[in-house]
Amino acid sequence: MNGRSTRIVLLGALALAAVGCASIWGFQDFGVPGDASPDVSGIIEGDDSTVEDAGPPPSMGDDGTVDSMDSPTLVEAAEEEDVGDAGPASDSPCPSGQTLCGSQCLDTTSDPAHCGSCQACPLADMICASSTCVCAPAYHLCNGLCSSNLSPYSCGTTSCTLCETPYNGTSNNCTDAGCGTCAPTYTLCNANTPDAACVSFATDTTNCGACGTVCRVPDAGGEATCSGTPPACGMTCNTGLTACPPVLPIGCVNVLNDIHNCGGCSRKCPAHDGGTAATCIDGGCH
Repeated sequence: MNGRSTRIVLLGALALAAVGCASIWGFQDFGVPGDASPDVSGIIEGDDSTVEDAGPPPSMGDDGTVDSMDSPTLVEAAEEEDVGDAGPASDSPCPSGQTLCGSQCLDTTSDPAHCGSCQACPLADMICASSTCVCAPAYHLCNGLCSSNLSPYSCGTTSCTLCETPYNGTSNNCTDAGCGTCAPTYTLCNANTPDAACVSFATDTTNCGACGTVCRVPDAGGEATCSGTPPACGMTCNTGLTACPPVLPIGCVNVLNDIHNCGGCSRKCPAHDGGTAATCIDGGCH
């Protein structure tokens, strides 16, 4: 057999083998590509429930996978994104600076009925200042109550002691000056203390012209005085002595023998030549 004959035999054998394999593997004739279109006559002619049940077409993701619009994961993600954009929820329904009391939003910084919280101040004479209950102006706290600054039982801004009638006073009334009412021409000094007294500025040597101005006696030669207009401190000297002011305050001296006031106030006797001390005799320097 020559070479051409051999090739013909081999080609025939291959053709027979191909036919056998098609039978064994179940190859079928699918027709031409134009016949590949599915039969939709049943869908068109039948009821449209089949189309409705099919739902919307799926969308294709960036990675080539199919995403369903009805996917719970996508819905939840969208809801979470909306919540995040809205910011954190507030625990109180009230505006900033107000407190929920029952069903009302109230300012508790200055309302005595709701001071610092939803509770009212405990005393009738209290106000609310910066969320704190305090006694109203012209009142102060005494023994757990707000007491008037003009009450004789709590006269002043801090006292909680009953007023007494002061020396030279007429009653224990409380005024802006303190406890007690003074007689005419008298003034109250040392108010709200045990030393409270009604004094005359014109004559009182411990309150001469004003409360607390004391006239002092520099020596034992006389007595302090308060007199004049306006009132001023002075001194009344004992018999034989003269009031002189060589230094302040004034003193009572004997001008007959005082070398600093010899014969009169401020007349100083000079020392003798050689340093011998001067003397004052009967009002004259020697």
